[in-house]
Amino acid sequence: LRAHSDGIALQFTDIKTRNQLLEDKVKALTEQNEHLVTRNKNSQNTFEDLQEKGSQVRRSLEEKVQQYSAEMDKLKSEAYESTRLREEVVSLKDRIVGLSQNHCATTNNDSELQKQ
Repeated sequence: LRAHSDGIALQFTDIKTRNQLLEDKVKALTEQNEHLVTRNKNSQNTFEDLQEKGSQVRRSLEEKVQQYSAEMDKLKSEAYESTRLREEVVSLKDRIVGLSQNHCATTNNDSELQKQ
């Protein structure tokens, strides 16, 4: 009976040792899991921050594209107006030259008439 009791005691001690090892393993895995959960939360926060920054950059670029487009429209309009004004200046120069030549011709004719 003593030998049987000693055998049971050894088994009990062995079971306690295994139980302690399992508890230590569970504790280590729980800590590892908590660490992974924390890392996951941090990664999620980082991802959300990057998403928000990406959205801000996209909005900023869209605004710049709109500004650029508006500037291009304004420049096109100004270029058209500039071309129109250049053509008008050329036309006015031609009219001035024509009027000047006409005036000179008229003045010469008047001089000829006065001489006669």
